[in-house]
Amino acid sequence: MMSPKASAMPFEVNAVCKRLQLEAVNMGKALPTLGAMEALRLLKAGNAFLDVRSEGEFAAGAIPGSSNGPILTNDERHLVGTTYKQIGSAEAVALGHKLVDPHRPARVAGWAAKLAGQAVPLVACWRGGMRSGLAQSWLAEAGVPAVKISGGYKALRAILLEEIARPRAGLVIAGNTGSGKTKLLRSLKSASVVDLEDMAGHRGSSFGGLFLPEQPSQGTFENRLGLALFSTEEGQRLLLEDESRLVGRCVIPDPFYKSLSALPRFELETPFFERVQNIYEEYVEGPLRSFPPELVHEKLDGSIEALRNRLGGADTNELRAMLKDSFQKKAPHEAWIEFLLRRYYDPLYAYAMARHPHKILARGSASELKSFLARG
Repeated sequence: MMSPKASAMPFEVNAVCKRLQLEAVNMGKALPTLGAMEALRLLKAGNAFLDVRSEGEFAAGAIPGSSNGPILTNDERHLVGTTYKQIGSAEAVALGHKLVDPHRPARVAGWAAKLAGQAVPLVACWRGGMRSGLAQSWLAEAGVPAVKISGGYKALRAILLEEIARPRAGLVIAGNTGSGKTKLLRSLKSASVVDLEDMAGHRGSSFGGLFLPEQPSQGTFENRLGLALFSTEEGQRLLLEDESRLVGRCVIPDPFYKSLSALPRFELETPFFERVQNIYEEYVEGPLRSFPPELVHEKLDGSIEALRNRLGGADTNELRAMLKDSFQKKAPHEAWIEFLLRRYYDPLYAYAMARHPHKILARGSASELKSFLARG
C-alpha cells in the first residue's frame, strides 16, 4: 500500500500560496484552512507555524518548526476547563474572553511577529478548533492573513506517528564507545541521515547528558523523528547510529526501534588510543573550556557513581579515585578513560553484539565507510 507521501503530487510552496490567495478573496465565506499533510510539506520546505496551545501542552509535545504563543496560558486554560466541567460551555467561553481580552493586543502583536516572513502564515491548536479559529480571526483583523491547520496538532502528530511506524530500509553505523560514530554520521551531510541523539538532546551513553540543555519531552522527540522521516525521499536508505532503546530519557518508539534493530550494520573500527582521545576531547577538554574544573569533576564523578550497580563497588571506587587524581594533576585523564572503556564499555558492547547479532555489511574506518556508501 502506498503511503500518503508516495501518492502525493510534487509539492510546491508557491502553488499552495496561490491557492490560499484565491481562497482569501472569498474570506467572507470562511477563513482559509490547510490540511495537515500539506502543512507538513510546508514545514519540510522550511515554513514555520504558530502553535496557540498553552505552554504546558506545547512543552509536552511540539512539532519542529512551530513556535508557541498561547491564546490561553496554563492558568487561564485551567480556570476555563474547570468552569466548563462545573458550570457549562457558554460560561467557560465567556470566562475565556474575560481572561484574554485585556491581553489580546499584546498577544496578537506577538503572534504577528512570530509569523512575519513566512511564505504561508500557519496557525494551529490542539484539534484546529476554537482556539486557532479565534487566533486566525484576530490576526485577520490585524491585517495578518493567517491560515488555520485543519485538525491542528492532533492531525499533524497522527501523520508523523504513521511515518515512524512504516518499515524502513537503511544502514546502521555501529562501533565501540568513542569510535566517532556521531561525528561520522554528521559529517555525511545527507538528507538520509537520521540523527537520533540530536533529536533527543543526548549523546546516548551514561555520560551523554553532561553539559547539555534539558532533553525534550517524549512527544517532542517523537515529532522530531516523525518529521525527519517524513522529509526523506520515498525509498531513500536511511543512515543512523546504533542506539539502545533509551537515548537519555527519550524512548525510541517501538515500531521504529524494531525496524532499526533489523537493519544491517557497518561497524566503525577506530584504534583504541583514538577512542580514548575522542572521549577526552568531548567530556573533559571541551567542557573545561566553558565550565570550572570543580563543576566538570563533579558532573563526571556523579556519572561514574551512577554506574555503581553495573560497574561494581570496587571498580567504581577505583575509577572515582583515578578521576580525582586527574583533576588534581597527579595522573592524565586518559588513565581513567582507558579503565572505563576496558572494564565497562567494551565488554558491554561485546555482550550486546553477541546477544543480538546483526548482519555486518562491512567493517572499517570512517573513510572506508564513506567509500562504501559512495559505491551504493
